[in-house]
Amino acid sequence: MHTPTRRQFLAGATLSVAALAGCSSSESTSTPAGPLEGLELAGDTVASGFRAPVDVAAPSAGGYFVADQFGTLTHVKSAGASPSATADLTDRMAEPGGEKGLLGIAFHPEYDGSGRLYVRYSAPLRERMPSNHPSLAKRRTT
Repeated sequence: MHTPTRRQFLAGATLSVAALAGCSSSESTSTPAGPLEGLELAGDTVASGFRAPVDVAAPSAGGYFVADQFGTLTHVKSAGASPSATADLTDRMAEPGGEKGLLGIAFHPEYDGSGRLYVRYSAPLRERMPSNHPSLAKRRTT
């Protein structure tokens, strides 16, 4: 198997940088005026009481679901309605905080018929995890 020499690598890297430099433009780029010119955005509070909401998703059936990083999935049927806890994943998750906890939700394409939704969360390390797993190595060095 042929492995490039240092000189070949540097020559290739130089050509790549030169090619990329030709792609840049000294002209300033700005968003052209168009149908969004004069657009104003506003927001209203439709639900409260969440500790750390990280994701909101709405199925086509109405209402929306809020994922709270601390492990609860809440359904809000409409603005002003009382939110109802749909799922509590706290017993399955790693300690929330930073980039850990309940991190996201997504609906199955046929959610209205199947009722399926998917959650993304951080699980605790398992007892039989290989000793060379990157998660364990990171914990040993911190």
